Amino acid sequence: MPLLVVWLGLSALLESIWEPPAGWPKSLESIREAGVIRILVPDAPDTFHGEAIDFREFDRAVARAFAESLGVDVQLIPMAPGDAMISRLQHGDADLAAMALTRTDGARLAFSTPILQYQLTLLHHRELPKPENLEALDSPIVVAAESIEALALERVRDAGLSGLTWTTLPGISPLQLLTDVEERRQPYTAVLGPAFRQVRALFPDLEASQVIGTELPLGFGFPRSADPALIEVANQFLESETTRIDELIELHLNKPLARVADIKAFTRQVNARLPTYQPLFEAAAALVDWDWRLLAAIAYQESHLNPRAKSPTGVRGIMMLTLQTMRELGYTSRLDPAQSIEGGARYLSQLKGRIPERIADPDRTWFTLAAYNIGMGHLEDARKLTEQQGGDPDRWIDVSARLPLLEDPAYHAKTTYGFARGREAQTYVANIQQYYEWLLWDAERTQALTASTEERLQ
Repeated sequence: MPLLVVWLGLSALLESIWEPPAGWPKSLESIREAGVIRILVPDAPDTFHGEAIDFREFDRAVARAFAESLGVDVQLIPMAPGDAMISRLQHGDADLAAMALTRTDGARLAFSTPILQYQLTLLHHRELPKPENLEALDSPIVVAAESIEALALERVRDAGLSGLTWTTLPGISPLQLLTDVEERRQPYTAVLGPAFRQVRALFPDLEASQVIGTELPLGFGFPRSADPALIEVANQFLESETTRIDELIELHLNKPLARVADIKAFTRQVNARLPTYQPLFEAAAALVDWDWRLLAAIAYQESHLNPRAKSPTGVRGIMMLTLQTMRELGYTSRLDPAQSIEGGARYLSQLKGRIPERIADPDRTWFTLAAYNIGMGHLEDARKLTEQQGGDPDRWIDVSARLPLLEDPAYHAKTTYGFARGREAQTYVANIQQYYEWLLWDAERTQALTASTEERLQ
């Protein structure tokens, strides 16, 4: 299943005869002269690439960072994983692929030094008994044909893992296969790397029971005819920017595994309540040019979508606004869902307008959410602390790490606005990010499964 990584494997078929395009392969010098590098990235239901909110996309983040190091723009070319991606590289349609399983023998591609080391993980329904070992499986592992998992299974078998059997299914999407395993139409499947963490929210009844084989390296993939200077500069980037890459891994890949109880509670409440209020979220989002699903995620964090919610501090309604804020915005009732949602959207938009314009999304949005929780003054205190400690006050990942300092007298005594529940704000934003991802995943899963069903029926 191609989650977060591009499948670039071997093919037993001969390459078709083709005419290389003029000026191919592009040299490093010509890429710099053109001012743009073309990079293949995965186009799969588990990845998000919205224009405003673009997070947890390690492939794209590394691609952008590499292009920045070259001093050129980047053209990201989304493409469904598969053997055709190798063909596109070989035919000059792109300069490199964002991530590939590297190898040293028999490859049709050239590779950078490894960026990540991933292992395969066995998945099954959580009510099935955990197998003691791979030899104890009562059925073969099922993976999608022409997937990174199929290639990875070949690699670990070739590395000497005995007793490993699997079956490949053509024409099935990764999400459909996971659905089949969760609904017990298939017994076992496998995913590579942190993929299970990325989709756990959609499949709470799946369980990861054991790893399969050794770690497998992933890096940039290039056509074999690529300019050696391009590969060399890519390796220099990877070796010199280890701190930045580690930060991207932390931001995009290393997140806590969602608890089954939390997922089921979220799913139950959202399914029961969101359809009633979705038109209101959509109308309010259109008013302020936000994603309605992000507004819904904020409302879930605030009130669990309960229009009559009330906190001990006196905020009320589905967006949990103060009476003063509602009056300043011109509304009369916090308990009216339409007024609360529209008022919350407008207030969020006002807060976002107060964030320095130089801060781009998604950081700008995360700062806005933090300000919605603890106030703009406390957020500015945290940003100042970040700068004093050598961090970047315009990056959410840096500021978020300092928010807990607002609870420490050694620090908040020296700030303008004093004590604040910084850990609460830190968790607040992280929770909304998680809820927002769940809503995005669910929408994209529904779309992908619908398309897959229609394709099979044609």
